[in-house]
Order: sequence, then structure tokens, then C-alpha cells
Amino acid sequence: PAPASPIAAALGAPDGTTLTIVGTVTAGTALLDSTGRRVVVQDASGAIEVLLPSGHAGPSVGTRLRVTGAKGTAWGAPRLGAASVEAVGAGSVQPVVLNRAPAERDEWLLVRLSGTVEKVERLGDRWRADVVLAGGAKAAVHGQAGAGIASSAIVVGRRITVTGIVKRPYPTATDRRFAVLPRSGSDVAIAPAGNAGEPKPILTNGRASSGSGGAGAGGEAIAGVDVTPDTDLATLLEHEGERVRVGGLIARLAGDGFDLDDGTAIARVEPRGEMAALLPHLREGEAVAVIGTVEVVHGAPVVVVGDDGSLLRVGSLGQALPVGGTSAAPAASPRGDVATGRFAADSTLLGPALAPTSLFALAVLTLMSVAVTLVRRRLARHRLRAAVVARLGGLRTSVPGDAAAAPATSLEAASSTRGHTMSC
Repeated sequence: PAPASPIAAALGAPDGTTLTIVGTVTAGTALLDSTGRRVVVQDASGAIEVLLPSGHAGPSVGTRLRVTGAKGTAWGAPRLGAASVEAVGAGSVQPVVLNRAPAERDEWLLVRLSGTVEKVERLGDRWRADVVLAGGAKAAVHGQAGAGIASSAIVVGRRITVTGIVKRPYPTATDRRFAVLPRSGSDVAIAPAGNAGEPKPILTNGRASSGSGGAGAGGEAIAGVDVTPDTDLATLLEHEGERVRVGGLIARLAGDGFDLDDGTAIARVEPRGEMAALLPHLREGEAVAVIGTVEVVHGAPVVVVGDDGSLLRVGSLGQALPVGGTSAAPAASPRGDVATGRFAADSTLLGPALAPTSLFALAVLTLMSVAVTLVRRRLARHRLRAAVVARLGGLRTSVPGDAAAAPATSLEAASSTRGHTMSC
């Protein structure tokens, strides 16, 4: 067999160079995407992503591999396209402890960092967090759907220790920082409430199951609906004409659709047919899950959500929630997709059924406003009259023969005249 090169040498080789490396798998096929072909291997000199041959059984973490293939680049990151893969035993890799934010020199390495959770953005089964390290630097931590870590387990203000691989952002990502991707719940240890005690690993799978965890404040969860994304928005062009499941935060609303941000890119989503009726119920910043077909419009990929697709809110626990309320829930098909042809906006909240009640409430509010205005004007007139009377009472006019009576007469006349004017 060809002699193996250190992974560091492979990283520096020109694209297209055929190389052989030997390294230990630190991230399995379930983490990076749903293709089942991407793993990360590491040796003492560095780490690199490996794209396995189509149909190859995914090796588990800790498997030592001998890989031969061509060095390339995918989304700006180094990758080895494997032509042959051979398991040559077992190995272990100790994570590098970082006291700073991960950077390009750490790409694909297994690392560990500790700090305090400052911010969490939940995207259903995905999440993004900012962790403040001991020195004050902020590190980005991204929870992938394949890791199965509940977004609700990452709590702002808690101390946290994270182990994972370092991944660069997609070229189209809005957040340009390198991030740490934990591989499973055991890679994340978080302190209990009040930070009383040491952080403990999260050992449970965070994916919401049917009827588990409830819907919280967001409404009643829809049982049997999978909102786990299977495609990154940055890779949509590779899936033209295919049916995909995507998710993220609504970045901007428009009349015929909205921009969706999943951290890898921002892409257009256009509900059509009956699904277009859900647009008025959406709000910027909320998490949604979408099933639709990828079309290319003016050179840009668009996820089109027709009557056979789905558009759902994603609750804080990763559960599927109806967009228009709980009265119109989509049925789950046997393969886990959502049959949303019968899914319409909830008329009990914003539809025609509320119109008579709304008109009555408007009329009552109008009458109350008029009444309050009249009372205020009457009080203002009384205060003005009192002020005028007090002012006139302080005036003294000297009149021959009756110095005391003249001011009183003048006061009464002025008061009578002012009162008549105000009542008019």
C-alpha cells in the first residue's frame, strides 16, 4: 500500500492531489448532514473532512481509517474525496482545550471549551449559542439536528462545557465565525439552575417525540410530524427539483413569501396555492419548518411550498406547531411528511368569524372615547370658570360712595357673563 501522509501535509496539498491518510473518526456520518457520507478524521498533526464513497457503510466514532483519495475543497473547507476506505483498528483522540474562540487553524479539530451561555437562538432541532469564555471572548456553538441535543437544554446564564469539532461557516452564512459542533448529548455538560454544582453531561436525545414535552406557550403540538431539517439552505442549488425539508428563522417577510435563515445561508421560501393563506400569520424572527420543492428562479434557489408541502412553526422544545393556531392541524402521512392540503389558516383568530365581534367592540370603544372626551371638556370648563372668578375676586376698584359694593357688583356681573359665555 501507498505510504500514508500526515493529515497536516494533506491540508497543504494542492487540490486534485491524490493522497493516503490514516486517522481516527471524530465525527460520524449523522452529524454534518443527512447524506450519510461525511465524516471527520484526525491524527496527531491535524484533521480533515472525508467524503465517503457512495454506498459505503458509515464508520463509528473511534474507528481508525486508512483513506485514499483526491484532496479538494468544499464550501471553502478542505475535504478528501475518498476512492477507497479501510478500517484498520480503533483509536482515540483527546480534544484540544480552547481558551479563545475557535479559528481557521482549528478547522475540523476536536476541541473543548468552557464558559457561560450568553445567548441561545433556537431553530427547532438546531440551535446556536454564544458562550462567554473565562477571558471574556465569545465562542459560537452550533447544535446540529444529527446531534440530537435538545435546544431547551441550553439555558442562558448557565455554565457549560462543550466538546466538538470546529467547522467554518458556509460562504453564504450570516454569522462568519468558526463554531464548535457537539456530536451528541454527552459532548455538552451544563450546570444546574443557579450554577449550583459542576456541569453534568446531557445524556438524553433531545428530539421531540409524539406528544412528549407538550407545546408550552406556543400552542398544542402536532403529533407525528418530523420538523428535523434534512438540507442546509447553502446547498439548495444541489437539490434542484427535489423535495427537501428545511428550517430556520424568518429573516424578512414579503407579500409572496419570506427569507429563511438557517445559519448556513438565507434562502427564499414561497408558499403557493392554499399555503399562501398562512403568510399573514407569520412573524419575523420566529422559527419555522418547511417541506417543499427546490426551484431555481433568476439563478437563485427557491423553496416552493405547494398544497402537498408543509409550513409549520417550531416550538422551543423542537415540536411542530400549526401556523394559524390549533384548530386546523395537518395530518401526518405514513412516511412522516405532512399532508397539508387540508391545512388552512385559523379563522377563529383572524378570519371572518371574528368580524361581528370586532365591529361591536369597535363601536363600544368609540362610544367610550366620546364619553371620556365630553367629561374632560366639562371639567376643563369648570376649572376655567373657577380661575376667572378667583382672578376677578382679587381686583379692587375704587367707586365713590360705596367702595365695597362696587367690586361685588362688578364681580357678579363678570361671573354671570362668563358663565353664560361658557355654557354657550
